[in-house]
Amino acid sequence: MVADRFLFLIRALDSEMMMVTDLGDFNTLMASGARLATFGFAKGGKNQSIKDVIKESMSPRGLLFSTQPYEEAVRAMIIIQGDKKYLDINEITSEVETLSSNVGHVFKGVLIRNREEPQVLTIFSLSASEELDKFYLEAIEAIKKEKEQKERTKSQKEVANDLLKGMEPEY
Repeated sequence: MVADRFLFLIRALDSEMMMVTDLGDFNTLMASGARLATFGFAKGGKNQSIKDVIKESMSPRGLLFSTQPYEEAVRAMIIIQGDKKYLDINEITSEVETLSSNVGHVFKGVLIRNREEPQVLTIFSLSASEELDKFYLEAIEAIKKEKEQKERTKSQKEVANDLLKGMEPEY
């Protein structure tokens, strides 16, 4: 799942696109916000519109890390690939404009691949995320518990050492 997304991204950034997106754009995207991102990915079927595939890539099911992209993202990149017959430029433009009005700048790339069903990769640079905040709070709690356990073990060890201090070994 993660590997598919990265392979798609690497292949896309290393190819000639109809609408250009390159490694510099990816670097700009990743440098914005809190320097955190989530990937969305979706593969369309023959009877599925490109608009639906784009929306699926931005849905909780399509995202690698659950977030609200329209609310929590500061920039986005969308890379669309497939046969020309599946790629309706008006639908693509409409979805990119909708995303852009909520998120801000959206980098976009379109790759024409003959006889391939549509695939969409979306990358969102996040400013904040409710899910991420929950994750941080859980991590902080886990660290506190571990520290308390370590201190408890240390005090038990000291008590045991104090008990053994004056004792002589018996043979």
